[in-house]
Amino acid sequence: MSNATKNNLKRLGIEIQAIKDCASDLSGEINEVDSHIAWGQFLSHFKLASALIVRIGMADCQTRGKAHRLKNQLDFDPVLKYLIASRNQNEHPEDLDREVPFVAEYDPGTIGYGSFFKIGAKSNIDVRNCSVDGRIVNASSTWDEESGQAITTSNVDLDIERPLFRLLPVTTLQGNVIEVPELSVEGEIDTGSTCIKFADHALRWIMDSQILLGISGSPHISNPSRY
Repeated sequence: MSNATKNNLKRLGIEIQAIKDCASDLSGEINEVDSHIAWGQFLSHFKLASALIVRIGMADCQTRGKAHRLKNQLDFDPVLKYLIASRNQNEHPEDLDREVPFVAEYDPGTIGYGSFFKIGAKSNIDVRNCSVDGRIVNASSTWDEESGQAITTSNVDLDIERPLFRLLPVTTLQGNVIEVPELSVEGEIDTGSTCIKFADHALRWIMDSQILLGISGSPHISNPSRY
């Protein structure tokens, strides 16, 4: 094994750890700003890790054919192609000669109580001494701009849908618009288009690629589904 390949394997291990950290951040309780930062960093590290995987495979004549197959997946698989295009738009918006675009948007979620009420988390509500199904309900929710979260108090268990970070269409350097692709999750098509599920797909591709090439020296992802 050449020194260049050894260095690429070491760098791949670092990029994989960074990808896992970003995916973990995306799955946590973070606000709009932190979500954008984590997703942008995830895209950057995934682009580099995928390039390293192909480069490592190309360096060995025994795995070169498999590396070509992985390169084709990056070019033609709808989800992987979308992720690479998102990274390019996120890091090089000046190439599009227009306003700086977002590649994803923050959905703060909803807060409600059964069929009585359901509001967006950025809305405010104050319920006092209301009888709902024979029970007195006192509940309030106020959006706090500084923390980017809803502050709630209630004497009942509220129905809270956690914030999501939804993907947006992106534009290639050639001016072509790539819509958010459908993603099959456990046999069902995901219509939510959330960053967490796409990150999981990317992590699985990295894991499968390492196994396909028989790469040693870079850490394998043991359980990407936890993100």
